[in-house]
Amino acid sequence: MTAAASGARALVAGQLERLAAVGGPLASSSARDTMELAQHYTPGGLPTRARRRFRRDVLASYLDRQPEVPREGKAALLTAGPPGAGKSTALDELGLVMQGWRRLDADVVKDYLVADIVRSGYYDDLLSYQLADGQPILPAELASLTHRESVSILDDIRQECLRHGENILIEGTLSWAAYGAQLLGELVNRDYQDVTIVDVEVPVELARERALQRWWDGRQERIATGQGLGGRFTPASLIARAFPDPNDQHSVCAANARALFDSEAGSDFAVITLTVHDSTSGRLVIDTQQRRAGKLQP
Repeated sequence: MTAAASGARALVAGQLERLAAVGGPLASSSARDTMELAQHYTPGGLPTRARRRFRRDVLASYLDRQPEVPREGKAALLTAGPPGAGKSTALDELGLVMQGWRRLDADVVKDYLVADIVRSGYYDDLLSYQLADGQPILPAELASLTHRESVSILDDIRQECLRHGENILIEGTLSWAAYGAQLLGELVNRDYQDVTIVDVEVPVELARERALQRWWDGRQERIATGQGLGGRFTPASLIARAFPDPNDQHSVCAANARALFDSEAGSDFAVITLTVHDSTSGRLVIDTQQRRAGKLQP
């Protein structure tokens, strides 16, 4: 990257960081959140009839993306690791994505919601806001305003997949321990037998740079071609929250993944596996442990 491009990236990223801070119009807690719109949701948080129809359409379209997912496999794969860790790449390296999983990714749902944002006209003021590179805020840069609704819709999608006993790949960070415990409970209740947790750990500086460059590449592609939604921006502050201990390069996601593996709920599966893909030391270390019917395997 040239010095000029690097400088432009830093300036635009700084602007988006401020806009996404608490109190800003792009904050996930903003009144511009898609679940706060009176056109979509009642004050009690219930979707309007039109929004229920939209949510059903998103669910159906999402499932149509993978029409031939194996059912009754009773297997689940959960990812953990901070934003920018390279979880998809690690799954490829470990050879796990060729096994016929239904991929459950909130970022894909965000794309449906962002496209709806563009159609709605309710966010035209934000989409015309000029940034330091002379270009406006791009659609995907409003993705933080869809976070709550994307999680809610993905919950509905996941329940549909669990009901059919599909092999599922739940893509996420596991930065919130309670969410991981909820997922294990759902899998136990649906009689899933084989669970794999893959935690991908990288230094915080690398996670921040990867997330930043992925966003910038998406922004440049949209500006150059007019195609796509642009890149989703991940605030550096969000990544920093995944690393609460400045003396430890490992994220809180690692501790949560380990706690899930060791949990009492983990003993309810025929097999539960934890694989840690760790490059925090400067070299890649892959460690795998497994419990069968609650017993740790060497």
